[in-house]
Amino acid sequence: MASLLLTIADADEGESYVEPLRSAGFEVTLCTSSMTTLAKTRKLKPDVIALGDDLPDATGFDLADSVHQMRVAIRR
Repeated sequence: MASLLLTIADADEGESYVEPLRSAGFEVTLCTSSMTTLAKTRKLKPDVIALGDDLPDATGFDLADSVHQMRVAIRR
């Protein structure tokens, strides 16, 4: 089963995506901030990361860049 880290600011909205994604075969972890996403990415090493663009502590684009830099550093 592929793991998916879903990052979306509104927890209730995020929960509405969890069950359909699980039904599609993903193991889903929901995050509501960039700090949580970075910590969970380090710990879980998900196959897929889906990012919202309206996070309380960063934009989705900034978070995507941080995750990319972190993953490149881990590979070295």
